[in-house]
Amino acid sequence: MPTTNTSVEHTNLYVVPSYPCNASELVHFRHRIGEEGIELILAESIRVNDEDPSGKGDKTALIDSTVQEKNITYPTDSKLHRKIIRKCQRISQKESLPVRQSYTRTLKSLFGDQRFRNHPKNCKKALRADKKIKTIAARLVRELERNLVANSMYSPLISQFFGYCLRKRTVRCLFQPKSIPVFQCKSIP
Repeated sequence: MPTTNTSVEHTNLYVVPSYPCNASELVHFRHRIGEEGIELILAESIRVNDEDPSGKGDKTALIDSTVQEKNITYPTDSKLHRKIIRKCQRISQKESLPVRQSYTRTLKSLFGDQRFRNHPKNCKKALRADKKIKTIAARLVRELERNLVANSMYSPLISQFFGYCLRKRTVRCLFQPKSIPVFQCKSIP
């Protein structure tokens, strides 16, 4: 059976499956049309679906989303503490505030210790690194609060950081806003 070309042998047709286009072409196309273009295509597909010859609008829109990027990451406490540390460092640089310690080398080694946390030999090391990073984040937030003016524009952000740093791991956020519409995604065969 040939694998590279389409050929006909004795009334049997052999077809070699291939992709309709290169995946990078779709990415380049998405970058060329931008966010506004994607929104326009989505709005047009919904409008076309609503136009029914019988006059009845269908409430179901069929949209193929297989070419859209999936940038999904799971929120963890360690990622949250990393963001807090980065934001505190940026605020202190922007406001040119004195910093007792930058923690650059320490954080670099701790971030390395957090890698491959699911391996049995690295689990304890990753948990210790998580605790140290949480401690460093809380230290930087306290130091930032001490050095900033009492009613600065960063006060709500700092209070939010305190809430994240003092939070226990067992606390779960079960809030789901009711104003966001629920969409049901179906794959199209």
